[in-house]
Amino acid sequence: MTPKTALDEGSDAITPVIVKSGGDPHVSITSSSISFAETVPGSSWSSSQSKEKGRIRKLKIKVGCDTTELPVIPTSQLASVTFGFELAQLIAMESGIPAENNVLLLLTSPEVPFSPEVPVDWNLSKTNFPHKLKSVTLMVGDQKQLSCEFQTDDVEVDIYFN
Repeated sequence: MTPKTALDEGSDAITPVIVKSGGDPHVSITSSSISFAETVPGSSWSSSQSKEKGRIRKLKIKVGCDTTELPVIPTSQLASVTFGFELAQLIAMESGIPAENNVLLLLTSPEVPFSPEVPVDWNLSKTNFPHKLKSVTLMVGDQKQLSCEFQTDDVEVDIYFN
């Protein structure tokens, strides 16, 4: 898998944070423009946050040949994307104070730790969940914006954060 840069959207080109599931069940997180740092330094992480500020602007879900895109309009409420793997979860959530434009992207994987390609300022991290990706849910505040369930393991979710 290689990172892909989105086409120009407005005045800024946005490079997504890509969460890809497929394989044994292998999951990778990659971004060519956003670095992440573990909240507790080590060879693996259960919580990691972006080094850059931004907001979730769009979610793109690719399942085989089908693509679903959902724009996300930033508000005073924070957004989150939950990836369900039966008994385990990966959560990508905005964290911070929207009114001060001080929002980071926080990744948490409490049940299954990830291993970054490099230990500091990583752009690629991988893990093996015990089960395949079953669902993705987008929340803005306490409002569900999207919920998808999957029958296949060939799923890619692009989180446009800038």
